[in-house]
Amino acid sequence: MELHVEPRVTKTWDEFTEEKPNFSIALDGYVFGKPRFRKTGTYTNFNHHEEVDRLATRSTAGQVMIAIKQWLMDAFIQEDGKIDGHIFVNDADQDTCLAIWLLQNHSRIEWFKSEPLIESLITIEDLLDVTAGSYPIKPDSSTMQYITWIFDPYIQAKNTWELYKMEDEDMKNLIYNVLYRIDKYLERKGDKIELDTRYEKIWWGENWSMIIEQWPHARWVFFHDGIKAFVSFVDENEGCFTYSIWRISPYINFPIVELYKVLNEAEWIENWCADCWGGSNIIWGSPRKNWSYLKPSELETIINDFMEK
Repeated sequence: MELHVEPRVTKTWDEFTEEKPNFSIALDGYVFGKPRFRKTGTYTNFNHHEEVDRLATRSTAGQVMIAIKQWLMDAFIQEDGKIDGHIFVNDADQDTCLAIWLLQNHSRIEWFKSEPLIESLITIEDLLDVTAGSYPIKPDSSTMQYITWIFDPYIQAKNTWELYKMEDEDMKNLIYNVLYRIDKYLERKGDKIELDTRYEKIWWGENWSMIIEQWPHARWVFFHDGIKAFVSFVDENEGCFTYSIWRISPYINFPIVELYKVLNEAEWIENWCADCWGGSNIIWGSPRKNWSYLKPSELETIINDFMEK
């Protein structure tokens, strides 16, 4: 299946089905909103970010694996009898890369076919992605060190801000680098990397904290430190910031869902547009394409004022 990479682009479902060719699959936020399938033209959206109950919705890769097991690829059989189509993504994160790998290697897991390393990798990443990285898995485990090596190209690109500057071909190359490492891991030729869980506290309140995740593995130690809700951000880039707003589960008293209107209004963004503050009931983020112009101190004030009402 042909891979199309459009960094930081987000489409509505209507835009996707009107603009993209028949037999197209959108992955992990390229199309805003809940998972969908339309037989006419054959369009599919696998996503777990918006319009869903996060903990009750499988990750994008988890959805793709189940769909393949249930004969998804039959819907992509062409007139010549071959399976083909188009995959559209806007990022190169762990969930996206795993979903791409599954679609491009679907014959290895269809129906009764099974490979323990594939299923183990999908299961662990599914648990981590569904919980926004907070599922309690020991960071020093051998499996986690292998997984860290697999996705290290993405992690390094994100932490150096290069990810946010990448154009189509650069991000596609990053994805294929990760796919190569997945193959090596499944051949039992992968390497290990110890996890770095450092983070910096910027503000510490009664119900939530503001932090800088110096490395993306930090979330695995947050719950040990009593952090159950937080705002994290990537350092300033030409006056813009990338934020994540997170709570460990819907059972935590932090109004993450109610905040989206307030934050969009603060930046004069239309609610539920393709590029706005949005997410699920446990994690939200700033606009993917245009980022946020709110400074951390401004965001802190907005959240605290809202919670005091």
